[in-house]
Amino acid sequence: MAYSTILLPQIMKGYNSSSIAEDDWDLINDTDSNLTNPFFIKELTIGQDEASWIASLMSIATPIGSLLAGPLMDRFGRQKMCAYLMIPIIFSWILVATTTSSVYTIYAARIFAGLGGGLSTVTIVYVAEISHPSIRPMLLSLTSVFVSFGILLTPVLSYFLDWRSVAMCCGGMAVTILLSVLFIPESPSWLVGMQANNNDPDKGLKKAEKSLKWLYKNQEDCKEEMKSLMRIKDQKHSEKENLLVKNQNGEGRITFGSSRAWKPLSILLIIFFLQQFTGAYIVIFYAIQIFEKSGSLEFDQLKCLIVLGIIRFVMAIISMFLSKKVGRKPLLGTSSLGMGIVILIAAGYIHFLGQGLVPIVCLLIFVLFASYGMTTIPWTLIGELLPLSVRGVYSGVSVAVAYLLMFITVKLFLMVLHAIGIVVIFISFSAVCFSFVFFVYFFVPETFGKTFTEIEKAFK
Repeated sequence: MAYSTILLPQIMKGYNSSSIAEDDWDLINDTDSNLTNPFFIKELTIGQDEASWIASLMSIATPIGSLLAGPLMDRFGRQKMCAYLMIPIIFSWILVATTTSSVYTIYAARIFAGLGGGLSTVTIVYVAEISHPSIRPMLLSLTSVFVSFGILLTPVLSYFLDWRSVAMCCGGMAVTILLSVLFIPESPSWLVGMQANNNDPDKGLKKAEKSLKWLYKNQEDCKEEMKSLMRIKDQKHSEKENLLVKNQNGEGRITFGSSRAWKPLSILLIIFFLQQFTGAYIVIFYAIQIFEKSGSLEFDQLKCLIVLGIIRFVMAIISMFLSKKVGRKPLLGTSSLGMGIVILIAAGYIHFLGQGLVPIVCLLIFVLFASYGMTTIPWTLIGELLPLSVRGVYSGVSVAVAYLLMFITVKLFLMVLHAIGIVVIFISFSAVCFSFVFFVYFFVPETFGKTFTEIEKAFK
């Protein structure tokens, strides 16, 4: 639901396009979704500056929510934060549904939506911690499936309903999610870790055992996970010695000194840095402009958004099922390799033969390759690579950096496009894609079928 809100400007039909110059549309395309076809509320008079703020405020607020998510989920628990994150999202949709004549209400809605989107980092951590290793990759991939569903949801609803009805539908679904989350158990790993920090590991184990019995109906799986949690409790003291240093008051604080902390964080940050410059999100965000530059074709923009959303949604589902059979490295590697090849073909065709249908087909295949690996797997790695002691804080840092990089690349894209042209941009995307393949092959550890303990050993 957090991600359904990113298409807010697109569901506001009834704009007066004559009030905004053609070049000013470019300023609207700087959010974390494709805003190439914005629709504005009839009751509001929105100019260039207001449109830009509506589009960009969520991208600014999301990293803030991500940074808050880490300490909050460590303090209050994963399950509680899954419920709390729905509050700003619900409030955001209420503001949209009830707004009358103030553009500042829309600004506030975008900020609350961004905070909720950033806080949703906790869902990755929660799913990773409650999942059995055999199905953890598939369940983590579900987060990308529902992100794709949320992004697809609003243009589909807005095709049939007015924008207030869309807002009420999405708000109603958000309330349903909040109520549902109240009935799920707390993360057993967090219960053990938190009680160990409070010098009461036995109490944590009892609560964790109760949680596991709810999660695992198979008694053998439950016993296996309990053994794993027992090892976590037994290793907690030595883990503290590795990850914590004492200050003058005798209190511990997390440090980057342990390789089990800074190595996975460094890998994640490099992955997100390369991800943004492969063009995976830029091609989706600016699909209409890029298609026009590549093929000189006219498009029904809302239908185009729906088609791209369907491609992302379907490929996210395929990626989810593949992740149960195939490791992270093959999915990331083949996704990046395929992206690099097809975008290079598109660049060569445009350079030598000019615009045409072939570059359009290449771009659609590019989105297809990106959607089953590049735009899905990095987010799931957050829940797998980071050790328990730093997972909350560093997952928030990783997501915040990812969104800041996304904001920067999307914000600067049109300026770079006008400066160097689409061919050079495509060639640059291809080079980064091939570099990504190299990095994944040599530096990213495989997490498929491994326990958290086994994954941590790779960073010692």
